[in-house]
Amino acid sequence: MNRIVAIDRARRHENSINQQLETLSLPQPERYRQALHKYIQSIDDSRALRAKPARLECNKSKGNFEISQGPPILKPDSVGQLIFKNNTQLAFTLTLRDTGSASILVAASYSLQLPEYQTAVSTFRPGFFRIHLEAQTPLDPLQKSRSHFHPGLQHIHIPFPIMEPLAVLNFLIFEVMKNYTQ
Repeated sequence: MNRIVAIDRARRHENSINQQLETLSLPQPERYRQALHKYIQSIDDSRALRAKPARLECNKSKGNFEISQGPPILKPDSVGQLIFKNNTQLAFTLTLRDTGSASILVAASYSLQLPEYQTAVSTFRPGFFRIHLEAQTPLDPLQKSRSHFHPGLQHIHIPFPIMEPLAVLNFLIFEVMKNYTQ
């Protein structure tokens, strides 16, 4: 297979992502913020968090609504993210466009910072697991898909399926985090 064929396949994949996004209908931004708040409150109620979660931020800019919990990329001095009892940290930002009766997901960023842990033989430092949905299709979809994840390496972009944001949070909390800490 040559690069031209690979790029053509990647472009078809990007077209599929854009079609999926057109059919993914979310509640209006304020209603979705409330659903996210309720979801985070349920996590807090389950006593999985180390501290009370910071308030979800909601800002309007250029006709889009940005809902965030913590910074786009977690750093050691970050604030506002969810911090779990096992020291895993989770931050996310969603950009929604209000269509009147619903919302369209424009962009998303999820950042899961995993703590190091020790085994009998060594210390494991996975770093992070990030999921991004870019606002626009990148110029080279073979190198970087519009919807991708980083498995602990910033420059590795692995295609990721389009999912409703609460489903992504479920995946990160109940699969990635759970399996990492076992």
